[in-house]
Amino acid sequence: MIAFTTASFYLAYIGLRRQESLWFLGAGIAMAAAVLFKQIALLDLIALGMGLTWIAVLLPGNRRILRYSAMLIIGAGAVIAAVALLLYSGGQLAAASDAVFINPWQTSRTQSLTGLLEGLQRLSVVAIGCLPLLGGIVITLWKARSQATLAICLLVPWLVMTFVGGIASGKMFFHQLLPVLPPLCLLAAPGLMWTWQFIRSLPNRQRQLVGTLAALVVVGAAIGVLRFQGGRYGRVIANITQQQPHSSQLVGAYVRTHTHFDEPIYVLGRRCGIYLYADRPAASRYFHQTWAGLPEVEQHIVTDVRTTLPAMLIFADLRYDRHRRLAAALQESIILCYYRSVNVPGAEDFEVFVRTK
Repeated sequence: MIAFTTASFYLAYIGLRRQESLWFLGAGIAMAAAVLFKQIALLDLIALGMGLTWIAVLLPGNRRILRYSAMLIIGAGAVIAAVALLLYSGGQLAAASDAVFINPWQTSRTQSLTGLLEGLQRLSVVAIGCLPLLGGIVITLWKARSQATLAICLLVPWLVMTFVGGIASGKMFFHQLLPVLPPLCLLAAPGLMWTWQFIRSLPNRQRQLVGTLAALVVVGAAIGVLRFQGGRYGRVIANITQQQPHSSQLVGAYVRTHTHFDEPIYVLGRRCGIYLYADRPAASRYFHQTWAGLPEVEQHIVTDVRTTLPAMLIFADLRYDRHRRLAAALQESIILCYYRSVNVPGAEDFEVFVRTK
């Protein structure tokens, strides 16, 4: 998502600089792609609209804002319409709308107040490392206080809306706030460049003092991040350096070894990458975790699995109640009759069932 939203804002900026509306067609297409990856990108689309409105108000010389906005809407609308038509032709549009927009609001569980405070505490530690960026933003806005620029008019709404979206999620703050990084860095860059030039003009002793303070900030931030997230990142680094395969890769290799290439499988849970690692087709068109367990498609999945009787059923990371409910339905009506449980070495946290009949 981040790559597409960044590309969208960049294309819009180029279009504004060159005063060519065609660039906004590309910006709309890129933004629509971001929305298809993650619906929270709708806030980025709103931010882009806010930026164009701000430019129209503060920089009246750009008289083509309406044309730019129209091209943006056409580009985004064409992509969304094409995907919607494809889903409609397959009879999946209603279920897709529920899965992508309605169900997340109805079934998502934000963290408790304790979890929210803990998340904000962790963010405050990481924010220490962001102090140079935050300082750079302050300097950038201060230097541009007398005259807004095209970049600032686009970057400020982008930064604000991505931050609002990340906090509004109420959970997984480190993950949800990653989209903040592009506007944060881009908005801080001019201020940091000006600060660097100013430091270089200082006498030698003062430069050394500033360098020492900066090093202390970086070390403090590193200690804080390792304190809260060291275990998680340590495991990731260990897996990379020691070339330890992920559990999904191990299960995928097991499936490839014990099934024919055209035999379908079904994976329930948050590890849909197993389909890729196994190189096997899905037993149901509702194969992604977003679909699984939704009331309107649950019976379709049970019917598909009962009809195809896939070579293997895999329960992987059943974190949500709707996944566990569907797993219980499959256990009761299908697995007990046609499957046996097997153990995959290195992937003991997954439940793997092999067809016996």
